[in-house]
Amino acid sequence: MAFKLKTSKKAAEIFDRIEGSEYLQCYTLVKLAIALSLRSKEPLRESDFHTNTLGRELNRQTITGDADALYKCLMELYAQKHLTDEEFFSKLCKSAY
Repeated sequence: MAFKLKTSKKAAEIFDRIEGSEYLQCYTLVKLAIALSLRSKEPLRESDFHTNTLGRELNRQTITGDADALYKCLMELYAQKHLTDEEFFSKLCKSAY
C-alpha cells in the first residue's frame, strides 16, 4: 500500500504561490484539488498520469486522514470501477491535482 507520493514540480510551485497569498496549507489545497477534480465533467487524460516527481512529498494519512475510505469510495464512483490502493492513492490522487 502506498503511503506517500510526490507532486510534480509545477504543482509544488502552484501550492507555494497559493500558500503564500492565501495562507492555506498544502494539504488543504490538495483536498480542494481532489474535490474540484471529482466535480469536473472532463475525464482524465493519459498525459495527466505522466508527471515528474520533483515537487513535494505528501503523506496519505495527512491528506485523507480518517476519511480515507470515503475518499477511495468517491474516486471509485468517479472511475466507475473498483480501485486498488495503488490506483487510488498513487495514481488518481496524484493526477487529481
